[in-house]
Amino acid sequence: LIFKYLNKKYVNLLLSFYFGFVGCLALSQALVSTTRSIVGRQLWKKLPNFRLHLDQRGHGRIFKLSFTTVDVALVAVSALLVGVYLVTKNWIISNLLALALSLNAIALMSLDSFRTGAIMLAGLFVYDIFWVFATPVMVSVARSFDAPIKIVWPKNILEALWALQAREPLPKLQFTMLGLGDIVIPGIFVALALRYDQLVASEAKPSVSFTKKYTRFDKPYFKATLAAYVAGLATTMGVMHFFKAAQPALLYLSPACTGAVFITAALRGEFKEVWIWTDGEEEEKKQEKNKEDSKNGKASKPAPRRSNRRSTTKKE
Repeated sequence: LIFKYLNKKYVNLLLSFYFGFVGCLALSQALVSTTRSIVGRQLWKKLPNFRLHLDQRGHGRIFKLSFTTVDVALVAVSALLVGVYLVTKNWIISNLLALALSLNAIALMSLDSFRTGAIMLAGLFVYDIFWVFATPVMVSVARSFDAPIKIVWPKNILEALWALQAREPLPKLQFTMLGLGDIVIPGIFVALALRYDQLVASEAKPSVSFTKKYTRFDKPYFKATLAAYVAGLATTMGVMHFFKAAQPALLYLSPACTGAVFITAALRGEFKEVWIWTDGEEEEKKQEKNKEDSKNGKASKPAPRRSNRRSTTKKE
């Protein structure tokens, strides 16, 4: 409706600045995380560290910021890329901003169970089909919306490369697109599968300290769901190129992701455990129990994070 009744040029200008600012924050965060992983935690701790804080009398500290010289440099690089994007609308920089926004969205949002995820994907399955096939709204908005909210890729890139090699005039690039919703929504479901794998591994090895940095454990559900997402995305692209028409990506991604989890659970004989599992439920119960014990004067230790998944391990 906004694009229908307001000037598209000014709407896109406003949204470009908004998503440019948000994208700068997201891109700098992604660059910092990537750089920290590359250089290692030990070397990162040796970097000069600066702290800013704001205290209010009677209320204590209300603001605190810690950063290194590398953080400042990466924020400057992100701001420079955003500035270039706002001027040139370069599709490669747009993709970088869109990917950074997707990664931050997946990190911020989470699901509590596979049941919730399956219901959500089923609803979006119907929603996506209706708005793509029944009405032209979704496609027209995606094409009119000039902001980093989609991943674009030139369909005729080979033709452009051949023209560049032959030093001929470059053809006008024709783009295919993938909305961020088709990345973020299945992405939080894939992240849920990884979290379940880690919780199962932590129950199997209670002596090992499992943190978000620890990745050496079996990931059957994560691998199956990620492979299904890639296969569903490839199917979407293949059908789109074959029929030369826009396709609702969740038509293929929703059943692929949910099917991967439940088929894997059935093959492993864990369908019931997967279906009834709720993330963090047992942790909340133990925290409530600890509070009651502390009120009654009983000493209690903080409980480690556990799921309510029933253990199927037999004692030998």
